[in-house]
Amino acid sequence: MSRKVILYLLKFNSKDLFKIGITTNLTRRIKCIENRTGWKVDFYDSEIITLKKNSQVRLLEQNLLQITQDHICRFSEDSELGNCSEYRHLEAWSLIKDYLDFNKKFYPQIKFFKGIDICGNYSSALPKVYFPPHIETNGISKVLNKDFFDYCKKENINTSEIINELMYTKIKEWKIERDSNNTTTLQNPYMVQY
Repeated sequence: MSRKVILYLLKFNSKDLFKIGITTNLTRRIKCIENRTGWKVDFYDSEIITLKKNSQVRLLEQNLLQITQDHICRFSEDSELGNCSEYRHLEAWSLIKDYLDFNKKFYPQIKFFKGIDICGNYSSALPKVYFPPHIETNGISKVLNKDFFDYCKKENINTSEIINELMYTKIKEWKIERDSNNTTTLQNPYMVQY
């Protein structure tokens, strides 16, 4: 079985350009790009696109490179990037977003992920930069979990309060309404029940 190909739109810290490309190993590709250019990938603003078929990903990459051709970055011939044709000026970012927004109906299985999960967990969860490379992670990132609880302990913060507040924020964002019949079984519907 062939490995899943993903399309990446990599932004870089302190650079007014981005790279369009495809890969089956994002960690290796990022390391290669960073070593070649000396630039650091912006893990928070970069984006990943997945599709059901690898052939669709390859076609989408070609389409994005074609529609942004007028915004190609030119590098001197003697530089490491002399022959690279996948780098675009940031002005092309909005062209890509418009193109994808208009054409997503033609790709029913298309998925967009803002932020880079360098472990490549693009089928099971939203990408998080807190997943360390080369460590298989299912569920909550161990690194993120440790940082969170260590900080709360150091600052004497009640972790259950924070977690409840985060869940409440998501419930509001998703506009979930509680059935009024469900509150009658609680002694006090606004108090945490133990």
